[in-house]
Amino acid sequence: MPKPKIPLWNQMSPAERKGAADFARRMANLAEEVEENINDGLKEISAVALTEIVYQTPVDRRKNAPHPGQARGGWVVGANTPPVPREPGHMDEVGTDTIAEGIAELTTLYGHNNTVFIENHVPYINKLNAGSSQQAPAGFVEKALVQARSRFGTFVFKRRSG
Repeated sequence: MPKPKIPLWNQMSPAERKGAADFARRMANLAEEVEENINDGLKEISAVALTEIVYQTPVDRRKNAPHPGQARGGWVVGANTPPVPREPGHMDEVGTDTIAEGIAELTTLYGHNNTVFIENHVPYINKLNAGSSQQAPAGFVEKALVQARSRFGTFVFKRRSG
């Protein structure tokens, strides 16, 4: 079956031109709406992932613990660039400040092809994630990402080692 010929702009009648222009405008609006929805989805998924990770990070609540909440408060978010590590000694036993700061960073995302970085630069975070704490199982970071993913279906989460 032969392909239909599409007339060039200068070969169209005024009514065809108006219809083509309207169609192009509708497609541009649709593309913008799709981009906004993807961006909103990325923000929501990232906020859920951050929340799961922060709340699953163990806190040493012993009476004389040297740094209670340092690992939990060590999570930082970067929008399209790796985040700046926190100052040493920053603590957040509950995790709400860490989550709020991360979500505030997520609000800076716009456009398309965004990347969200969720990182923790506390020197012992890898040991904690390997199971050194009685309060959290080994792989609590991966478990948090699995839980976040389960709320949204298939989505790409990558874990950078380091």
